Formats: sequence, structure tokens, C-alpha cells
Amino acid sequence: MSAEVRLQVFHPAEGIRGPGSRITPPCLRQALRAGAKAKGSRDSAGQRTAGEAIRRVKAEIAAFALSPEELDVGARPASPDPVAKGVVETGTPPSAQHPAVPPEDDWVVLGEDSGSEASGAEDKVEPGPKAPFQAAPQAAPESRPPQDEPVFDLFGEVGDEAGKEPMPRRQGQPPSRLLASLPPPPVPQRGAKGGARARAAPAKRGAKAQAASVGPPVQTPKQALARYCQSQGLAAPRYEKLQAGGGRNDGEGGIRYSVTLEQLLPGKPTPKKVTTRCQLAVLEDGWDTIEEAQHAVATRALYLTTPESLGLWQKLPPDHREMWFQWVDGADAGLDTLKLGDEEELSNLQARLESVYSDLHAQERARRLADVVPGEGGPSARGGSSRSQLPDPEWVARESARLRRQRADWLASDAGRAWASRRAQLPIHPLGPRLTAALEAGDVAIVASETGSGKTTQVPQFLLDAAIDLLRGTATSVVCTQPRRIAATSVAARVAAERGEAAPGQPGGQVGYQVRFDSAMTASTRILFCTTGILLRRLASDPQLDSVSHVVVDEVHERSMEGDFLMALLRDMAAARRAVGRPLKLVLMSATLDFGALSEYFGGAPVLSSPGRTFPVTQRYLEDAYEATGYALAEDSHCALRAGSDAALRARQAAIRRAAAGSQGVLAQGWGDDGARPGAVLNPHYHPGLYGHLSPVTIRNLKRVDEEALDLDLAEALVEHIAEKGTAGAILVFLPGMAEISALQDRLARESVDRAPGSRLVLPLHSSTPADEQRLAFLPAPEGTRKIVLATNIAETSVTIEDVVHVVDCGRLNERRYDAAARTSVLARAWVSRASAAQRRGRAGRVRPGEAWALYTRDRAERRLRAHQAPEMERVPLEELVLTVHTLGLGPAAGMLARVLQPPPARSVDAALRTLRDIGALGADERLLPLGAALGALPLDARVARVLLVGLAAGCAAPAASAAACLAHAAPWLEAGAAAAAAAAASGLALAAGRQSDHLAAAAALGEWVREGATRGPGAAAALARRRRLAPPTLRALGELRAQYAALLADLGWAPRSAARRDRATWLDDAAAPWNRHARKPAVVAAALAWALKPALAVAEPPGTAETGARPRWRDVSGEVAVHPSSVIHPLTHTTLHHPFVTFLDKMRTSRTFLRDCTVVSPLAVLLFGDGLRLHPEVGAATLDGDIRIRVPAVTGALVKQVRLGLEAMLSSMAGRQDKAPTPAELALVDAAAMLLQAEDGVRSWG
Repeated sequence: MSAEVRLQVFHPAEGIRGPGSRITPPCLRQALRAGAKAKGSRDSAGQRTAGEAIRRVKAEIAAFALSPEELDVGARPASPDPVAKGVVETGTPPSAQHPAVPPEDDWVVLGEDSGSEASGAEDKVEPGPKAPFQAAPQAAPESRPPQDEPVFDLFGEVGDEAGKEPMPRRQGQPPSRLLASLPPPPVPQRGAKGGARARAAPAKRGAKAQAASVGPPVQTPKQALARYCQSQGLAAPRYEKLQAGGGRNDGEGGIRYSVTLEQLLPGKPTPKKVTTRCQLAVLEDGWDTIEEAQHAVATRALYLTTPESLGLWQKLPPDHREMWFQWVDGADAGLDTLKLGDEEELSNLQARLESVYSDLHAQERARRLADVVPGEGGPSARGGSSRSQLPDPEWVARESARLRRQRADWLASDAGRAWASRRAQLPIHPLGPRLTAALEAGDVAIVASETGSGKTTQVPQFLLDAAIDLLRGTATSVVCTQPRRIAATSVAARVAAERGEAAPGQPGGQVGYQVRFDSAMTASTRILFCTTGILLRRLASDPQLDSVSHVVVDEVHERSMEGDFLMALLRDMAAARRAVGRPLKLVLMSATLDFGALSEYFGGAPVLSSPGRTFPVTQRYLEDAYEATGYALAEDSHCALRAGSDAALRARQAAIRRAAAGSQGVLAQGWGDDGARPGAVLNPHYHPGLYGHLSPVTIRNLKRVDEEALDLDLAEALVEHIAEKGTAGAILVFLPGMAEISALQDRLARESVDRAPGSRLVLPLHSSTPADEQRLAFLPAPEGTRKIVLATNIAETSVTIEDVVHVVDCGRLNERRYDAAARTSVLARAWVSRASAAQRRGRAGRVRPGEAWALYTRDRAERRLRAHQAPEMERVPLEELVLTVHTLGLGPAAGMLARVLQPPPARSVDAALRTLRDIGALGADERLLPLGAALGALPLDARVARVLLVGLAAGCAAPAASAAACLAHAAPWLEAGAAAAAAAAASGLALAAGRQSDHLAAAAALGEWVREGATRGPGAAAALARRRRLAPPTLRALGELRAQYAALLADLGWAPRSAARRDRATWLDDAAAPWNRHARKPAVVAAALAWALKPALAVAEPPGTAETGARPRWRDVSGEVAVHPSSVIHPLTHTTLHHPFVTFLDKMRTSRTFLRDCTVVSPLAVLLFGDGLRLHPEVGAATLDGDIRIRVPAVTGALVKQVRLGLEAMLSSMAGRQDKAPTPAELALVDAAAMLLQAEDGVRSWG
């Protein structure tokens, strides 16, 4: 008669679980009997066969990933009650045995024992303490095998006799030669085995609980492993990320890591490096966060490598101690000799079990995910540092002494002495003792040091070196914030070299960095360089920075929004930590600032001054550039003023004022009735008394030049002049943005018959430049090659390019400004401040005398440049900052922001609150709503984050992710400016099914390149890029960014479990998935962009009778605007324009206010997602903010309003719930909106 083992999981909180998948592995009881017989007869082949059968059963059981607490093993009575043990034998229906058990139909049949005998003498196998599920066959006790009979005890279910010694643990040597001479590892004693069977499990649980209540202080597994390696002279553990997967994480896979330990053994002629690599078995691996995965694999490494005498298991937290116990149980039974099978087999098993255990830990997993700080490129800082995890004082003393010996050894080496000599020559070097003394006396110090002094690289080292010398190195952790990612990574590399480390984040190294999507740090990192945003996100989980001893805030003079906010938080935090006896030391650094105000803000903190670089830098100006190059400004140049222009009128008025002051007559200045005659002064800032000593060509240029215009012709001529006639050394050119960098790079990179091939190396340096290309700018140029670096203000501070001798400063920057009344931001071309000009000049002459060329006049530099740039908080929209305030739980926003150094205007705070309420991020009472929490969890610009989330909700995730990447980075076109528009019109628009959209053209081009590479290989993708006039480096960067977005969304739970398990980096691209059901409908994608970018909307003014063939005039809530010439929409006329509405990312104000990154959207999209919708059914119309009017029938208007409200509610609901997948009702709503948009548009799909 067939026997079935019916298994039901008993959960303390939820009762009996079911139903699930039907799985039929080999019967456990039959395999145990066969194993026992084989062992008794010394049949090795039979033992292997039985072991393989039991291994498969254990693998399926282990895949449920249930802990003993969830099975409630310890809480059950020590009786043979089959229900209490979670297993019921066939015969009596389970529901009849226990009232809490559901009917038999709900039970999961896990196996069949075909043809087996009825319960007999060998059926009685008692459960051990750690068996995940415990069988209780109904056999007579007297039929149990005698105690001296050999039993194949793979699950530890057959105990020893009372009073016997426990079975030896982990026989044999460690898994490699590493630590081969050490004794076997320890065995946690969980209570004596043997005795009455009925009390076995409770007794062992009690012993473990008792062990948990006493013993050494708790350490995290990573701490314990790092300290053990240090005590043995091993390299620091190296953690490496594995492919996502594993079976413990509800069947969906998760984050996995391995850890590598290295030891140098004596040998000839060179020492031999022995490596041990540890990782968890697949079915017990797969975690929600990087931190959990690394702690788990560290526990496994401790289990495998540490000697028994240390008893490190006693120092671990309870969860990791439990893991150790489970491995001990497995080792007792000989499981270390069994193989778990290959990845494919395990993957198949996981898929079979998915429907059984997919929801077992849903609530717990949601709680854990809520605590994660995602996407920043490094370990999540969850919960901060625990006071209960303070390190052992004896270990601290030993480690601090080791750090001091290590520092002494480095300084005694040849390389160490050479670096010490170089550091001692820096102007900042004498400040070190003064700084440490100031921080001994107080908690805050301000370092005022000119550009080139070395403060960025040296001050963090001053702090760590002083602590090491005082035997405080172990307790010292210095975090140094930088305003930009490139600064953090490049400075970390330099400091690591100065301390004898190969690179940041090396095993055992003290220097690391952490920026968005990238990190290089280990448990031994003592100096961490990071961006300001990274530290702000860390505060979300570690509000007092408990593990940090010093924070250094660099480049305070930039007055960035995040920097000012961070200073306010640090000021409060320093006071709070001082009050509880754990002081936090702060160092604020800048080259130029109102240090008096800053000192007062921090309670009278001392200001420590240091000189700058001693190498002289010769300053030259626009008039000098004209003289040196012989440049003649053409009359038809866009940089030349013309008679009758506003600037020329201002010049005439200025000349009249000077004449009235008696300086000279109007006619003597060249003015007459005809202002256009040769020699006329058209430049309102020209003063003849300043330039009389110059050549006639230069004077003529200065009279006519439009100083507000950027003359790239002159910049090219000057760089050529320096390259040909200047002293050796690299040239650094400061430009406003990427468009100007690309244009000048194209000019300078052209080959010339007068120049040897390869004599020029022209490199861009911009935030959108791929990291590998950014690093090229810091490497020395080959012999005989002139390096020319074209950079934005990213190279203005912190970043040091050692071989720069010549600086060309165009004097402009793109500055974001905000009009709170109009609720719009603009990217305006502005003059640099005197402080920024000094920073740029200081980039020259780092290693020898240099020169700086400013492409503006001396008069402007001395009299008309502002002293400092306005604080960013006063000139940008505050939505992201207000959202951060509420994410950190620091609201209300107005009160928190009133505590910064220079509070923002109240109207800007009010406008931010209004916008966040409008998009559903905040409630009326400033309560953080689910959508706000979701946006705040993404370490991205709020608009880019919103594009991603809206794309998922609207069923067009793939193109939305491409558009978001282009918005955050750059469009993929090879050309810039108007040439980019031509390239997009020639290729991108065709890809995007005729869409009039910069976003869709770029997204379509990127998508085609990705598909071409995936299907036909890199060569075909490169050919496509040439054909479409695309830039391969930009495409690669965009592809990487999209993959990072996908992984980030998966970590936050936006990816379905099955999709995230397959590939966290590409799940967004599944064309058949619900999140892409409308991805090939351009009208829907364009409407989704309007939804995400609201309230950015402009409308074309109706054409006059004679203007239908002309380009339209545009306006938005702020007034007249224009589409930028780089947009594909710029050349369109009233006749060719599909709709009179565009949504956009940015406005840029130069000579006019230009819209950049535009998409034409339909009237229905405007009604669905425009700002401030009001229906007027009595006249059949609707109005929106900005006085936009659209005719719409009353019934249609009411329907649109309902769909609009439903879509916003759907997005908020998806953001707030654990299961992000849209419900059937929500899918129907999105489908209805898509149908309306498609019907209005008439375009069904795109290529």
C-alpha cells in the first residue's frame, strides 16, 4: 500500500499554511532505512545512493528558508503529537487529529513511498534539534533499532546515548591550505545529546538561549572576521558580488556575495599567496541587502576557518549564531561530504517550489526593505551603529598598536619617505598640529586655505595620523564630503597612493570612496571620501553617525544646497553627541568665503589660515589674448555688436555720461551721427583710457565686442597659440557646458598638415563623461603630446590635474535659477564670481610657474564680477530638499530650513510644498505620502525619479528608463547644438515613428543600439552608431545608467519577484511584460513624459494669417520662451507641428529663454496631466495654469477628470504597497487612457 508523507508548515502567527505545489522527491524514511542498512553492512555504494536521496529531500526542505522560530520548535510540547511537529502520517486525516488543521484538500503532498511496507521497526526515526521539518511516523517505541546499531544519521535525527561525548564536529582539515596548521574550529555546545527523546529539542533550544544570554560582547560577523584576519596577519577579507539568485529569499533570488581570505606563506624565491574563497550554498543564499549578504558569508568564513579555541560563535548576533548551529548540525551528520548539485538543478528546484513558499515571509521582507537605503553604490547603512556592538577593549588596544606600527613601517620605507617629503612641501603642512590642537579644545574648526595648498588631500590624513600616533586609530573614522563624484574618486586615489595603498578600497587599506552607483571601501577603511548626497542618505539610517569620529566638509564656499543643509544637520548633531559624551569633530574647509559668518554660525569656531601654492601664476585677460593671437573680430560674428542694437545704445549713453563728466568730447570718442562707421564704440563697457597702449586691431575688437557672448573662435585661437608657442604642460580650458565642450573638442581635434599626428590629446571633463574617460584627464600625456582638457566647473575645486600649466577661463557657467512666483527653474548663462575665478586660476602652476588667461577684460575682473556666487538654496527649486527633510523625519520644512546658514526665501519653500502636494508626494499637513517616500528613496534628481516611476505605472517602462538616462546624462548624438538636431531629425525621428520629441528620439536611438548589440554583436552596434551619427561612449554610459536604474528599482521592490530573479539589470526591457504593454505607443510615452515633468508646459501662440509657414512663438507661465536650436522641434513650423504644446526638462536663459529637451504632447495629454485643470462645462472648455484653454465637451471633460484622478491615485497606491504590480482595475484604467491617447493621435506603434 502506498504511503504518503503530508507536510504542513505551522507558523505561530498564521496557523497552518497551505496550499502549495505537489512535489515528489525520494521518501525520507525509506532513504534513512536504506542508509542505516548500508552503513551496518559497510556498503559504501549504498551509503552514497542513500545520501544522494536524502540530499535531494533536504534541499527541497531547506529551500523553504524557515527558521526554528517560525516552526516554533522550542515552544511545542515535548510530546509525540504529530501536528505539533509539523508532519502527519497517513491514516487518520489531519483535520481529525487537530482542530487547527485545515481539511485534507489544503495539504501539500511532498512525496510518495511506492511499495513501501507499513510502519515497522525501522520506521521510527526521531527528530533532532535542527531538522527543518520533523517526521513522526507512528511506530512502536520498542521497534527502534538498538543504540549500538550503526545508523546513517545525515539529519542528526538519531541521538547519542545519554552521557556519551558529542559527535566530533567538522572532521579533517580546512578547505584549503589557508590556516592549515590551525586546530579544528570550535563547536558550540547546544546541550548534551542523548537522554529522553521527548525532551531533545526543547533542551537544546534552552541551552542555546542560555548561551545567548552570556558570553563575550556581540560583534557583527564582518567585524569578527576582519579582526580575526588582522590578528593572524592576513589581508583584510575581500567581498565580491556574485550573480543574484539563491533560494532563501522567498524564491525570488537576492543579493549574494563571496569572501576571499589571503595569506602569504614563506617560500623561495618569493612568498606564496594562498587563497581561500568562501560562499554560501545556493539554497541558503540570496539576501535583501548587501549588508545582510556580506554578514552571512562572513559568518560562513568564520565557521570554516577559525580555530575551536577562539569560540567566535559566542560573539555573533543571535541570527548568525543560529546559522552556525545549523551548519554544525549538518556537519554532525556528514553533510559536508555531500554535493548540493549544479546551478541549473538548483534553479529548477527553486522554480518548482516557488508557488509553495513565495509568500511565507512577505510581511517580514516588507519590513526589512523599508529599512534599506538603496542605490548608492555601497553597503546599505541600516540602523547605524549599535552601542551593544562596541568592540572588545583588548582588541582595540592591539589593533591601535598595529596601526601605529604599520604607519611607522611605511614612513621608514623608501617610498614612504619620498611621499612624506612631498607632503611636507605643501603649504598646508604646518597647519596639521594647529588643527589637531583646535579639535582637542573644541568640536569644530574652519580651515581657510587658498587654492593649491593641499588641504583636500592632507587634512583628513592629519586627523587620522594624529589619532594613530595617540593609539586612537581604531576608534577613528574620517568622512570627507566632496561636491562632485569625480572629486571624491580622484582625491581618494591620490590619498591612497600617499599612504602606500595600490588603490582605494584595497584589502587592509585605510582609504576608500563612495559615490552614487560606485564604491571602493572595506571594513578597514578609516578615511572615506564621498559626495554630500551620500552622507545625507546615510543619515536616514544612522541619524547620529555613531561610527564616525570626524566629518570634513570640503569646498564650503560653493554654498551648494546639499552642503548648506548638511552643515545645519552637523551643527545640531555635534551638539547632541557632545551632550551624551561621544563628540563628533567637524572640519569645514574653503579657499574663499565669509569666514566670520561661518565661524559665528558654529558658535565662534576657530578659523585656521594657510597660504596657497608658492609657484607664481601670471594672470592675463581678454585684451592680452587679442594681443597675443592677433585675433580680429569679424563684423558679422555673433560676438560683434551692431549699430542699433540695445548694447550699442547703452554704449552711446555711457559715452555721453563720461563726456558730461568732462573726460572728453563725444566726437573725440568717435561718435557722430552714424554709429555704424568704422571705429564706432558699440561696447557699453569700453573705456578708452584703459586701452590706449594696445594695438589698433585689439582696440577695434574691444570697441565692438559683445562681452556677454562666448567666442569659441577666440578660445580656439588662444589654445592653438599656447599649444604652439607656450611652455610645456597641459592646458585646462573652462567652458560653461557640454555643448561648448563638444564644439571646441571637434575644432581642436581636427588634424592639421602643420601638426604631427598624435601631437594633441583633447579630453572632455564633465559630469556626464564616462568614468573611464574622466580618469584619462588625470594621467600624464605621452612624450611629445600636448594634453588639452576641456572642463566645466567640475574641475574648479578639489580636482587636481598635476601637469596643468596653462588655464583658459571663459568666465561663464550655467547656473540654475528659480522663479518661485512662476514655479519654473531656468538654466541661465552667468558670469563666474571672483571667488570662482581665483579657484580656476589656482589650477595652473601646481608643479611649476603657470599662466591663466581670462576671456574677459581686466576691468570686468576687478570691478564687475560679483564677489561670491549666491547660495544655491536661494536660486534653485527646493522640492528635492523639502522631500529630503521629510524623508529624514525633520519636518516641517520651513522650520528646519530656517536653521541653515542663509535660509532660503519663504516663497521658495512654499512653492516647493505646493508642488510636492500637487504631485502626491506630501499631504496637506506636510505628511510624507507613499509616492513621496518612493521618490525620496531613489538617489536621483526628483524629475528623473518621477519619469521612472510614471513609466512603470503607465506601461512604458523601457522607453521611460531610456529617456530618464538621457535626461540625467546626455543625448547620444555625436554632434552638438544645431548639428544634434539635424542628426536626430535624420535618424531618431524615423526610429520614433515621426514623434516630435527629443526624449523619444534619443530613447529610440539608444534602444535600437542596445538591441543591435544584443542580437548581432558589438560590430553591428558600432556600425549602427556610425550610420545614425551616435556617440559610442555616450551610448555605453547611457546603457550602464539604465542598468543601474533597473537594479535600483528592483532593490526597492518595483520589479516582480520572478523578473528580478532572472536579471536585476535588464528586467525593464521585457517587451511582453505588463510594465511595457504600451511601450511601443509613442502617444502614450509622450503623455507619460508630460505626466512626469509637470508642470513644465509651453504653448505655441496661434499663427497669424501670414505665419502658417513660420516657426511658432512659444510662451509658458513665465512669459515668452523659445525652443533651443539643438532640439528636433526647433525647425518645425505651424504647418508641420503636430500639436501646439510641448513639455520640457529645463529652461536656459542666455540671450533668450530657451526650452531644452522637449516633447510635443497632445491636447488630451495636457488635460490628463497638465497643472491646475479647471473644467467649464457651461461653455464646453477647460483651462490650465498659464492661461491655457482647450475646448472639450462637458461629458468628455468629466471623463478625463475621472481618469486623471484615477491615474494619480494608482501611482500613489503602487508606491505605497509592497506588491507594486498594478491590479486588474488599474491595468484597465491605464489601458483606457492609452486607448484614448492612441485614438486622438492615430499612430499605433513605433520602431
